[in-house]
Amino acid sequence: MFKCFILVVSLWGIEMECPKCGSKWGVTNTASGGNYARDNILNHGRKLVGWFCDDFVIRIRKCTNSECGHRQYTIEIIIDDAKEIFDILCKEGFSALKIERKR
Repeated sequence: MFKCFILVVSLWGIEMECPKCGSKWGVTNTASGGNYARDNILNHGRKLVGWFCDDFVIRIRKCTNSECGHRQYTIEIIIDDAKEIFDILCKEGFSALKIERKR
């Protein structure tokens, strides 16, 4: 299957922190759902939410602490979509991923 990392909403003015060492994250690359030239990045988002929507942003984030250097992908989606995705998965389980529900 795939690993699912959920990014909880970051409020304006609050910086994201590296989950490994607590230092500041830096964005090194960004791609949005409609940009098919960035498939190498977008496929991470398509695996998670592509069955439901194309409206998402994938970011590659890297820790700014040179001793850490931890790197991770994050996904941004509309909160209402996230709620609906969670509701569907809670109700139907992972079998829901087999049904395309794009709007």
